[in-house]
Formats: sequence, structure tokens, C-alpha cells
Amino acid sequence: MKKKEIIKVKSSRFSEHSTTINTGGQKYLVLTELDNSDPPTVKTMVYQEGMVIDIIKSRPPSASQEDIQEVMDQQHRSVVQKINTKQPPPADKVEYFRKIKLQINKDNLKEALKKTEEALTHYPDEPLLLSYHGLLLSKVEANHEEGIVYCKNAIKEALKGTSKTELELFLPTLYLNLGRVYLYSGRRKEAIEAFHRGLNIAPNNMELFDELYRLGIRRSPVIPFLSRSHPINKYLGLWLSKLKRIFSRQEA
Repeated sequence: MKKKEIIKVKSSRFSEHSTTINTGGQKYLVLTELDNSDPPTVKTMVYQEGMVIDIIKSRPPSASQEDIQEVMDQQHRSVVQKINTKQPPPADKVEYFRKIKLQINKDNLKEALKKTEEALTHYPDEPLLLSYHGLLLSKVEANHEEGIVYCKNAIKEALKGTSKTELELFLPTLYLNLGRVYLYSGRRKEAIEAFHRGLNIAPNNMELFDELYRLGIRRSPVIPFLSRSHPINKYLGLWLSKLKRIFSRQEA
């Protein structure tokens, strides 16, 4: 491996970074700069043969010069180190989400939380990643307030220019996660409201129904003019619930 060269280019306020790396017979150029958006975003781009092969974005904890510079320095060093150790390029969003769900299903929640942290360094505005990060922060670290912020931000990001079809597919999950974080924090009323908002979008979502059922909130009878305890309503309610669960498993 040839020795890497780091060049710092002075801007009006921040030191930007440019590093050329020769490793494994490949040449890479790593550039880190400040994207003057609101809020500010640190962006690192990895080039190979003149083409961008990866973009990493992160948001500093504050807009102070010290915090921004520290994030720029750390992010640049981290990307350079990954290339030098020949780590594979980051997975795409779908692959990250698959791995996160796999760890959740195995009840490896700490590992799932680490995966969401890693994924968000590459996709900081991805709604599902934001939402599951908030859920896991609340569940694993009991950091409920920050978990709520992440889950709310996920919904805000999802509502930005997303098609109606896409919203119907994953917005109920975002409300489901928000409601669960509210429950972890003891805010039952807000949790019920979040679950109902999800059901307004996806009336047959069984996970949302199950959360409300556990809270003692019961759905309307299948045939409204008959009492809830009427045998017909009881039979139809059980049959519909069973049918929906079968379809839910098939779709999964």
C-alpha cells in the first residue's frame, strides 16, 4: 500500500479534507466538505476512476464551528480507515433494513441499534431508518425523548414528496413505531393517537390493531346494528382477524 496523502484546504471557516489512497491496485479519492444546508451537513464523497462510488452524510450536534470541524475530521478519518482496511462498500438502504429487521426478530436489539446508527451515517434522511433508530433508542437505552424526536422526524421526512402509494406502504409502520415509543415513555394517550393515525392510512394493519387491543381499545363491531356480544359479530370478528393474520404472514 502506498502512503496516503492528506491535503487540507483552508476555506473561510473550516478545514476541508482531500485524501488520495492507493490500495489493492485501486486508486481512491476521498473528499470531505461542509454542505451549507439548514441544518449544516458534513458530506464525504469517495471517488474511484473519476466516478462517485459512495456519499456519506452526517449532521453535527450543533452549528458551532468546533462541533462541525470535529465531525468533519472524524468522518474523514473513518472513511479513509475503512478503505485502507478494505472494508466492503456500505450496503444499500434495503440491505441495511433487512439486517436491522433480522436482528430485531432475533431479539438482538443492541446489535440492531448499532446497525441503525451505521446506516444513518450513509442515509441520514431515510424515514424507516430514522423510525427504527428512535424505536431502538427508546427500547434499548430508555432514551424515550430522543426516540420520539427520531420517530417524528421520520414521519416528517416521509411526507416530503413521497407518493401516495409509498406512504400507504410504510407510513403506518412509522406511526406504529412512534406509538410504541410513546408507550415505553408512559404516554398512553399519545400512543393511542399514533396507532389510530396509522389505522386511518391502513385500516387492516394487524400490528396497529394488536397494540390497541392490548391497551383495551376495541374495534367497532363488524355489523354495527348488532351488539358487540351478538354471536354473529363474535364469529365474524374472529374469522376476519384470523383471515387478516394469514394474509399478513403471506405478505411477510
